[in-house]
Amino acid sequence: DGLCGQTCVAMLAGVTIAEVISVMDCREWQATMGRIISALNYYGIDHSDVIMYTEGEEATLPKCCIMMEKMGRY
Repeated sequence: DGLCGQTCVAMLAGVTIAEVISVMDCREWQATMGRIISALNYYGIDHSDVIMYTEGEEATLPKCCIMMEKMGRY
């Protein structure tokens, strides 16, 4: 629990979660979008420079995306 961002990067990069935690230098609940983008850059994974906020509206998502859901923990 709390390693969602690290897990997403690990799956995309094809490496272990432990490696991504080391690269991102963050533990549970510490993966900010900035750290995720830095990790994607580190692994050479292309990404958009735009974060799309749907705010509950219908949206067409790209083929591959990382989604963040507000879960009442903030």
